[in-house]
Amino acid sequence: MGLSRLDHDFYRRRIAWILGASFLLLLLVYVPGVKHTANGASRWINLRLFTFQPSEFAKFALLAFAAWAIDRKGENPKEGYRAFLPMLAVMGLFVAVILKEPDFGMAVVIIASFLVIVFIAASRGNSWPP
Repeated sequence: MGLSRLDHDFYRRRIAWILGASFLLLLLVYVPGVKHTANGASRWINLRLFTFQPSEFAKFALLAFAAWAIDRKGENPKEGYRAFLPMLAVMGLFVAVILKEPDFGMAVVIIASFLVIVFIAASRGNSWPP
């Protein structure tokens, strides 16, 4: 995958833009003429040459955001609360939009991945999450 070849600082400096772009892409599946519906679900964006599922990009964006937030605030247990709650709020917003498509499977994958990242952060010897 091409995204893995970029330096992690590239993502760290642009995490807000990445999150915003992925959320806008998620909202595009509700725009008539852009969305592609199959079997009663509108999970795809029709780009004429191919269809694109924005929840795949959102999954990456949310996991990058969680890693960024833990790296930024996770060292201090008191700061851990300040990192965990915004991560939970952002993830909840994205999952709500994904469930509306409906895409229950992707919502479960995002929640499970988020919990794994929090578990790994806690097992590094930090008192994280609080």
